[in-house]
Parts: sequence; structure tokens; C-alpha cells
Amino acid sequence: MKIFKGEFYRISVLTDKLVRLEYSRTGNFEDRTTQLIYNRDFGQVSLDYIETSNVLDIMTDYFHLHFNKGEFNAENLFIELKGNFAVYGSRWYFGESIETLKGTARTLDKADGAISLEDGIISRNGIALLDDSQGFIWDEQSGYIER
Repeated sequence: MKIFKGEFYRISVLTDKLVRLEYSRTGNFEDRTTQLIYNRDFGQVSLDYIETSNVLDIMTDYFHLHFNKGEFNAENLFIELKGNFAVYGSRWYFGESIETLKGTARTLDKADGAISLEDGIISRNGIALLDDSQGFIWDEQSGYIER
């Protein structure tokens, strides 16, 4: 894992295909285990990067992340997939929604026809988002606790 940290942002390249984006107006970041992400030991990752006082570019074999240092928004941050997953849609701008293949249903009891599903972590264009900012935190003494 390689971490790039500024006063209000932290970008962690967890694997050559997985990146964690965090922005905090207070500069505080969550490092404890959460309900969604238990294992946080990803080991070393192979990447190249170019960093100046204003710009950060991170390249792995699978993506290129470009960040004009500042707030996370569509003008400052994008991730582009390598490998031509699609003619259109291989570049994701921060804040853009992603059309996923949806998740699963816990049960089909009392279902009669189509049911609504939440977004999943698989999409047609190779990009997926997982927001872990509201999940419970694991506490060794108390178990899962609210943030």
C-alpha cells in the first residue's frame, strides 16, 4: 500500500486495481476496522507517480489517477482505466454516479414481480464505488459501534 497525504486529503493505493479516496475538512481520517472493510493489510503495490505542489498523478498497470490538489470534485479528480473497457466511460470524474449491475436481495419473500436492488460493486465499465463513511466501527471491547 502507498499513501499520499495532504492537509485535507488522503489517497491510498491499496492494490494496482483498488484506490481509497478520503477527504476531511478537519484533516482527521478513520483508520479503525469498519463493518464493511475488515482486512486492511494489502501489502506492497507497484506504481509510478509524479507529484508537485499542485498536482498528483498516480499510475498503475490498470489505472491513472489525476488530482489537482484541492477539494475532491469533478474538476480536480479523475480516474481513468487502462485497457479500453469501453469506448465511453473509462474515465470517472469524482462525484459521478456509476451504473452498476446492482446488488442482491436478502429475501424474495412476498415478492411478486420486480424488486428494487441497491447499487452493487460491479459495473459494465470496470469502475465501482464503495462508500464506507457511514458504516459501524469495530471496537475490541464493545463490538461494532456507531461513528
